[in-house]
Amino acid sequence: FFLHYNIYFGVDLAGEWYQLLFVPLSGLVILILNTLFFIVSRNIPSLLKTVSFVVTLFLESVLFLAAILLVLLNN
Repeated sequence: FFLHYNIYFGVDLAGEWYQLLFVPLSGLVILILNTLFFIVSRNIPSLLKTVSFVVTLFLESVLFLAAILLVLLNN
């Protein structure tokens, strides 16, 4: 399975099929950690919570796009 592609060299990283699951798994770990952060942090200002939420949303969307592109690369 192809795990990385760039426009200069083409496919430059190949691996096992289960390594494709690392991208969605890392997104799940980030989501769980930030959810726990929101639950535990009651004394943190709401601006910091909002910034953390926006960064999490951005990271999740980038990882989702990367997972889709990996699936399309391997079809």
